[in-house]
Amino acid sequence: MTTLVDTLHKLELNVYVTFFDGVLGRLLIAAGHCDSARARLDSALQLAEDTGMHFYDAELLRLRARTHTEPRMRQADLSAALELARRQGATLFELRAALDDFEFRGQSASPGVVDAISRFAAGSAFPEVARVEEMLR
Repeated sequence: MTTLVDTLHKLELNVYVTFFDGVLGRLLIAAGHCDSARARLDSALQLAEDTGMHFYDAELLRLRARTHTEPRMRQADLSAALELARRQGATLFELRAALDDFEFRGQSASPGVVDAISRFAAGSAFPEVARVEEMLR
């Protein structure tokens, strides 16, 4: 998959490339290659800046937060992801960032989770919603 995404970059076929970079970033994080993941996510954020294609920035910031070992850097990315997702009305991305913030900071971040979940319809099938419902029990 890396080859395909890198080829899309080289050919400047930028449609959804930031999404694909996010998928690669997730995989690299899961494999324990946080520096490579951060470089991939930084590249995606730069592409978004260069092209004005910002639809996935909140998720890229949230993922990049997972690559930091420095708590201040992690919190900065999570805060930026939450703020951007709220501003864009990207409720799912906001909930994901709020959940990561809760995982990182604990109970002090619960108001953000409660606020984000309040904008989902009852019975939503998103796994993140189920995670919140389990958390609140």
